[in-house]
Parts: sequence; structure tokens; C-alpha cells
Amino acid sequence: MLGYKYNGGYLFSGKLNTSYSSTGYYFIKNNASNSERRDYLITGKTLSSHSAVKLPANGNSKWLQVGPSKYVELKGAYNTNLGSWRTCNYGASLPEQIGTTLDFDNAVAQHAASEGQFQDLINYCTWAWTSVNGQVGMGVKATNGFLFLPAQYETSGDYWTSSTAFDVEGVFLSFYKSGNRDWLFNDRTIKYAVRPIL
Repeated sequence: MLGYKYNGGYLFSGKLNTSYSSTGYYFIKNNASNSERRDYLITGKTLSSHSAVKLPANGNSKWLQVGPSKYVELKGAYNTNLGSWRTCNYGASLPEQIGTTLDFDNAVAQHAASEGQFQDLINYCTWAWTSVNGQVGMGVKATNGFLFLPAQYETSGDYWTSSTAFDVEGVFLSFYKSGNRDWLFNDRTIKYAVRPIL
């Protein structure tokens, strides 16, 4: 959906055939002249049929510049050390791409986030099931910054952490469209998605 500058913000015009609520809404702004892309996520808002929403103006910190060489710096209200997460999954060039799934040992080698770093996302961020360019997943919003975790399945996603269980199995996080999340462990040869972190 195209957006236009309007009254200090951006106006997106389109027809909704039905109302949507309790999900996240992910807006993407592309600048064709320099290939710059900025993304903005709205959570906890109901969009009714024939309704309108005003988005922040260009340059507002809520618009996140993304790209294969950019990082997402997340800052929470009670924790200012959520870390620098890569904008994209391992092997992907856009946030909505699942990327290359890896076994546990390769996930660790590619700087998979630890169990504790994922737990910080759970403790200090808002999670909302959403869709980006047709790819479903979780939008994770901090006080400043956000990232998108694309899901491998229609209603759930699995991500390796760099943590081990019983020294022989790897720990992974499963999240679901329902909003539930589970810490699970599996054989290190199983392949899951990987979101690298510095």
C-alpha cells in the first residue's frame, strides 16, 4: 500500500473488507531513489473497516532503517541492554525472509542469540503475531527499536539459542500465533532458524 506525506506524518489509503484487532501492523517505507527502507510496527491497535491511522513523520526514531548490513538496537524501558540483533535471520537479506536453517553447532558458530538474550525479548518487549509481505511471524517491539521473527509454519516458529540442555541437546524457543512461548530442547542435528546477535 502506497503512503504519502500528510500533515507531519504519512497517510496510507486503502479499503479494509473487515476489521482486525489484537495483532501487529507492520508498515514498510521504501525510497526508490536510494533504495533506503524503513519499517514501522504498530501493536495493540484495532483497525476497523474504513478507519484511518496516522504514522510518525519521516526521520522519527520509530521508523527503523533496515537492510542486510544494518543492525537492530533494542532498548527497553527497564533494561537498556537488549543487545544488537541482526535485522535478518542467518542467510536472509530481508527481515521477512526465514533464511537458512542450521543445526545447533552451526547456529552457535553463526552467533545465535543465547537463551538469556531471547528471555530479555520476552521480559522487556511486546510480542505481536503479524505479517510482512505475506510472511507471518512475530513482531517484537521494545521501547526503542523492534525486529521481526519470521515463522517457519502458519501458526508457529522455532529458533535455536546458543544454550545447551544436559550438555548433549540444544535449547530452542518456540513461539505461537496464540502468543504462547515454550523453551524446548532437541537433538543438535535438527535444523531451526537462527537470528544472529553481536
